[in-house]
Formats: sequence, C-alpha cells, structure tokens
Amino acid sequence: MTGSLAEQAEDFANDLTATVCAVVGAECPAFYPVALEEADAFTVRQGPSDGIILCGKDGPILRLSVNYKCVLDGHNKWMAIPESQIHVFVEPGG
Repeated sequence: MTGSLAEQAEDFANDLTATVCAVVGAECPAFYPVALEEADAFTVRQGPSDGIILCGKDGPILRLSVNYKCVLDGHNKWMAIPESQIHVFVEPGG
C-alpha cells in the first residue's frame, strides 16, 4: 500500500530532513508538508520558510531554500513532483 498523498508528502519531508541533517548536522530545521488550498497538493519546504543557514567554522556561509510541489501521479497512486525550487544564497559576511 502506498498511502495517501499526505502520508507520502510527510515521508518525503522526513527523508529530506534526515538527508540534510546527515550533511549539515542534527541541528538542521526539519522539512514539513503544507497542504495547498487551491489544489489537491502539498508543498514540502524547510523550516524556517526563508531557508536553512549553512555555517562553517567562522559562522554563516550560505542559505539553502527549497520548495517541492507534491501531487499524485496520473494513476492517483504515487506522489509526483511537477515543480521544485532549490536556491542557494550567499550570506552577508560569508
């Protein structure tokens, strides 16, 4: 059984959190799904919504901001991602 779109989006958010935490550290904020009112869809993004600060030994270097739109595929079975945005910004002083 594949689960509902909400369950699949939650699983995807948890997998993203685990992956990013493995790279940048356990203090990384979690990713979470948010239902979109205008469609049967979710967006998965990180908390805080303005991005995750990536730090080096001397402080902030980059900010990562991601947003995935999640919908069900044409068979209404599996989650699909028709749109995604991934941004990396240089932090001032970084």
